[in-house]
Amino acid sequence: MMRDIKTKHSIGQYVRYILIFTILMALIVVLTGSYFTSRKLLTKRNLLSQQGAAVNLMAEEKTIHTSTIDVLQKLANEDAFSGEKYQLSQVKQVLRIVKEGNSNIKGIGFRTSDGKMIKSGEISESANSGEHSWYKNAITSPGTVTWTVPYKDKKTKQMIRTASLQIKNMSGQIGVVAIDLSYHNIEEAISALKIGRTGSVTLVDDKGTVIASKGKSKKYTFKSGQNINQKAIFKEIKQAVGNRGVIQLKTGNNMCSYVNKWHIFF
Repeated sequence: MMRDIKTKHSIGQYVRYILIFTILMALIVVLTGSYFTSRKLLTKRNLLSQQGAAVNLMAEEKTIHTSTIDVLQKLANEDAFSGEKYQLSQVKQVLRIVKEGNSNIKGIGFRTSDGKMIKSGEISESANSGEHSWYKNAITSPGTVTWTVPYKDKKTKQMIRTASLQIKNMSGQIGVVAIDLSYHNIEEAISALKIGRTGSVTLVDDKGTVIASKGKSKKYTFKSGQNINQKAIFKEIKQAVGNRGVIQLKTGNNMCSYVNKWHIFF
């Protein structure tokens, strides 16, 4: 009788251990599944946040770019530029009005072929030569709005890009009107974005020049004006198929969203 009781007690403990083990395994499976499901949802939500931010940023940058082209083309038809001769006093007034009406314009200037320069605000002084030769760009591409590569202004430390257009009046005189476009507002918009707890956002041109870069990721946050065309991340995005999407970076365990290739979110 005592042996039967001990045997039953032993079997009962064995069954109890099996039940506890089964319950623990079930809990582990449920918790693991919940973790991966939550992680997947958070990743998806973060990517959607990235894409939404990228689309908004792209729209703002495109608006600034398009409006600058529109301003230059309209100036070409102003009487001060398109008459028998350049009316420099009128030109100065027109430039001032345009400058005061657009917060993205750091400076606007007009240079004639004989070297006369009229400007409102600060305009890049590299009209004749150098890396940012907006005058040379416009002269060699008549009828087309040309752009310099983005560069950092020495005084304000803002990223600038100069757009220029050749203008010819009725007498055949040639001049160039140029706009120094500041990315200050774009940089502020980027600074306000929050891409997850460790994400960062970078706006870079197609040659690899960083226009703005903000975030908490030390590895993927760059100095404005820095060229990253030799960075693995830039090369991966440049080689990616299509103009927009999400890629898994080979250089790390991070996901990267890009829109039009040059609005990058890590």
